[in-house]
Amino acid sequence: TFNVSNGDVLHWPDLWPALADAFGVAAAPPTPRALAEWLPARADVWDAVRARDGLDAPNLADFVGDSAIYADMLFGFGRDHAPPPTLLSTIALRQAGFDACIDSEDMFRDWIAALQGAQVLPTAR
Repeated sequence: TFNVSNGDVLHWPDLWPALADAFGVAAAPPTPRALAEWLPARADVWDAVRARDGLDAPNLADFVGDSAIYADMLFGFGRDHAPPPTLLSTIALRQAGFDACIDSEDMFRDWIAALQGAQVLPTAR
């Protein structure tokens, strides 16, 4: 059994500015919210972005599925304290010969760019 991760310590608050930059927007100050409630209430905004940019992306409910519920859990929404950074040992994976790794920020930037290139996500404005 292997733990598969990018090989770094992931702390979401440190990653938000890079994600905002990948979309060409400024990072906003932290604002706790339940994504499982907040996102569905803004489905019309996503529809407007899809139309404006000619995106080949599904409606928000189909695009996101239950991932907002999972994100709320990962980000610790509703907890008194934020969850600690994620740290998984990849020793067994590396000992088996799988030694490649990628920085999480680089991985997110690469995937955002790929999805922008496929016209699934809007490009930086």
